[in-house]
Formats: sequence, C-alpha cells, structure tokens
Amino acid sequence: MKPPITRLLTSRQRAEMEQRSVRTIERERERGNGCPYVQLGRRIYYRPEDVEKFIAAHVCGGERSPADLQVGDTAAHLKPRKRLNPSDTLQVGRRGRPRKTAVTEALK
Repeated sequence: MKPPITRLLTSRQRAEMEQRSVRTIERERERGNGCPYVQLGRRIYYRPEDVEKFIAAHVCGGERSPADLQVGDTAAHLKPRKRLNPSDTLQVGRRGRPRKTAVTEALK
C-alpha cells in the first residue's frame, strides 16, 4: 500500500498562513532558524504538519500545564528572565566613551 501523498505549501502560502512576509520566511530559512522544509529541485515547500509544530513550539505567554508539554519540549522559555537594571551596567555612548551614570560617578 502506498503512503498517502502529503499536500505541500509554498513559501507564499506559509507566509499567508502565518500573516508574515515571504521575505521573512526566506530569511529564517537562510539563517537556519525557520521551519523544516522540503526542497524539490530549486523549489522550496513546507509540510503543513511541520508548520503547525513550528508555530506550536513558539507559543509564548499564558499558562501551560505540564500536560500541554510534548516529549522533547523544554520549559526554559517559561522561566522569567532576569531583568538588568540600567544603573548596574556601564553605558557607552556613540563614540565609545563611557556615559556619566551613577556607576561611573561611584567609580571615581
């Protein structure tokens, strides 16, 4: 028995599906951080299930229960990021010189 033929999406169809530009889709693919794709000759196609998994992997915000996590998912993106206090870092101006801040004044 032959496996069913999967309908493939073009870059334009994927861009419309995600409400993004075709160029953004191409840029992600070139950088290697985009959705998995199929290349037939010079043409690029996407499997709908890969696009859905890619979108699901980039869901942010809200509460996700452990039951929502799939095998292989990490909850690293659910941890709050440490916010840097601007006064804790040495700020540099456009010409590469340190700016006068509370930190630079305290170092004198």
